[in-house]
Amino acid sequence: MSELPARSRRAPLPSPSSGWTYVGRAVCHPAATMLLFLGLFLGAWTGGAPGLLFGVVGGLALAASGSRLPACRRLLDEHVEARARRQRDVERERRLQRAGPLRRAEFAELTDLVDEIECSDSAQAERFELQGLLDYFVNLALSHQRLVEVMRRAERAPLWEAGVARMHDDIVEASRQRQDILLRRIHHRDECRTRAARMADELDAVSEFLHLVSEVTSCPVQSDGDQGELERRLWELEVQESALRQLSAA
Repeated sequence: MSELPARSRRAPLPSPSSGWTYVGRAVCHPAATMLLFLGLFLGAWTGGAPGLLFGVVGGLALAASGSRLPACRRLLDEHVEARARRQRDVERERRLQRAGPLRRAEFAELTDLVDEIECSDSAQAERFELQGLLDYFVNLALSHQRLVEVMRRAERAPLWEAGVARMHDDIVEASRQRQDILLRRIHHRDECRTRAARMADELDAVSEFLHLVSEVTSCPVQSDGDQGELERRLWELEVQESALRQLSAA
């Protein structure tokens, strides 16, 4: 049985080193691509080959000039990150096909929780590496499913014969060898059952942790600093009232 893959961390997107990277992103953006095809169509329809060439040059020039704007670059970065996120989610769902519908439904719920946490508090999501935790959940679920399949195959075999045959003294050498193999299979099945129970417990722990982070992010615990601010104002109010009473008495 192979060991569990190491926990993967969320790899940040590489920052572009030149403006040409943003030009390429601008040309590949769906909106820019649609405008480019529209310019090509209008250029070919109105001016033939010269109009077609003008449409190509004009579309590239428009993409190059727009990619210099900070707002446009921010929009392009968000588009690239969203595309990478979609590809990552598709890859996770493809890998979880073997884990069964219940595990896939649980993972979909956890993915929604992580998306909500990233929208409300991205620093919290980066601090706890929640995307890496989702990858760890997928790896753990696949390893757990492999152990479950191994146990199912082992339980279908007549392993109970090993304990019965050991009670007889007239066992031939070939039969004794077979019973030794069956005993080893029983031992391996018990080890798989123990490891599967530990993995199932850790899967539940990961799910509970993500729910906890979501609850803390949605409803943070009131800090002592807020209460201290209120106490300070009440103390200032009491000092002011005490001063007014002293002036009235004088």
